[in-house]
Amino acid sequence: TLFLNAYPIYLNDRIVSDVASIGKPMIFTIDFLPIPSAEAMAEAESRSMAIDTKIVNYTLHQQRNGNYSGSVPYKLMQRAAGVQEVMEAIQERDQNLYLVTVTVAHFADTREELENDAESIMSKGKSISCQFLPLLAQQYEGLNTALPFGRPFIQADRLLTTQALAGICPFAAQEIYYPGGSWFGINAKTKRLITINRDMLMSGNSLVLATTGGGKSFHIKEDALQVALKGEADIFFVDPECEYVVATQRLGGTVISLSPSTPHRINPLEINADPDDRSSEPLKEKLEFIMSFCRILLMEDGNVLDGKMKSLLDRCVRKLYAPVVASGYTKSSPLLGDLYRMLKEQDAPEAQELALRMEIYTSGSYDMFAQPTNVDTQAHIIDYDLSKLGEGMNAVGMLIVLESIYSRLMDNWRKKRHTYIYIDEIMTIFRNPYAAQYFASLWQRIRKRGGYIIGATQNTTEILNSPEARKLLENSYIITMLYQSAPDRDVLAEMFSLSEAQKQALAKEQYGTGLIKVGSTIVPFENDFPTDNPLYQLMSTKPSDGWGQEVNEHYDV
Repeated sequence: TLFLNAYPIYLNDRIVSDVASIGKPMIFTIDFLPIPSAEAMAEAESRSMAIDTKIVNYTLHQQRNGNYSGSVPYKLMQRAAGVQEVMEAIQERDQNLYLVTVTVAHFADTREELENDAESIMSKGKSISCQFLPLLAQQYEGLNTALPFGRPFIQADRLLTTQALAGICPFAAQEIYYPGGSWFGINAKTKRLITINRDMLMSGNSLVLATTGGGKSFHIKEDALQVALKGEADIFFVDPECEYVVATQRLGGTVISLSPSTPHRINPLEINADPDDRSSEPLKEKLEFIMSFCRILLMEDGNVLDGKMKSLLDRCVRKLYAPVVASGYTKSSPLLGDLYRMLKEQDAPEAQELALRMEIYTSGSYDMFAQPTNVDTQAHIIDYDLSKLGEGMNAVGMLIVLESIYSRLMDNWRKKRHTYIYIDEIMTIFRNPYAAQYFASLWQRIRKRGGYIIGATQNTTEILNSPEARKLLENSYIITMLYQSAPDRDVLAEMFSLSEAQKQALAKEQYGTGLIKVGSTIVPFENDFPTDNPLYQLMSTKPSDGWGQEVNEHYDV
């Protein structure tokens, strides 16, 4: 049996892991005895005086030997500094004090092997500035100290504060628990609840990463359902695969299906502003949307929105909304066709080019966004079903839906009501650079307007390869990582400095398990939701669970 004779002022749990790494049978024991607060300071002062006495005696001894310039031994000064640190911790940081004894009893088949193991333990200790020594003539007492009798049988204790003792204990486990938060699963290590309250975080925006079948949609619906049941926020689903229709209908929400073949229409130029609100710039924000829309139209032929086009659009937007602003935003908003006609009236050839590219969306096959809004965009839960939109309309459709949601978010912000936006297959946005640019701007603005974006994708590799999407990933405060392929695990491990055990949590082919990252805290989680619960049927996307059988194709709006 060895005991810990000397160690630095600050300790961490490496002292345990490093010694245990020699891979030999051993009992590592930490005995600590709390000292009552009234006695703690007296004990620390007593030890400080004892060390001071040793320093004085050493100095006098040196002087008697004619050595007037000799310095005090380093170990003695270190002990004095340690006791001084303890006294300051008690007085200034309200720390408690403990008498701590650390022993290591190790076992071997031969004496030679035992001595070699002892050397290894002492060498490991030296590497982290700790000194382990054998208990000479006290092996019996040392073994009894190491065994779980609950008391030390040797006199080898040291004073440690609460902070130092917590550092040396190897039972370190991170938890994610915020009062009033939503359930996110169970900590796989400690089996405690994981709850996250976005209102208490620096940023509530989050990403969900998973391969197909990893439980991505289930995770989103589970989160949204809890928000809906609290009734304190509005919820919007941006749904490219028609996966949230049943949940929306069951919760009494509105499903808006956008495509040329459906009767639902949204006016992207609709503006909803408060004339007394000086903190927002509705016209500037609407101009930004229109320029993003025009960039998407131009990029089909490799063209860009140049300075002349921006000035033309600015002129037209100000003229177009002048009556609306003059009425205090009570007059009906213009339509996309009005912008088209105003561009046609301009003499500049750039205006004619923009109008020509816009024609298909105003009087052509994609005129669904050139008509007044005819659906209930004021419902508390809305699913924007984009599954019938078509490949050619994805970028424009996504942009217009986000603009519609942002308009509602601004209204909610004035009412002091939160807005949750759940976007599935978020990578469809980043496949178009201008849609991605608009979305990145929205991601930043929404935080200050009481809104949260929760994006999900099964294309982890694609999000890692896109500079814009990767930046979004790096800046997300909450990231849920479900089952990942081996290459994706390696990249995520490098990006977030995951341990081998954390990487293995992403390799479990178990539905709804993985890692949750909140800020710098990363914990493994499990979510074994009971399949006989009615909520499970509402949230599951497994074909075997009959998902989608109750979808109302007529979308009662």
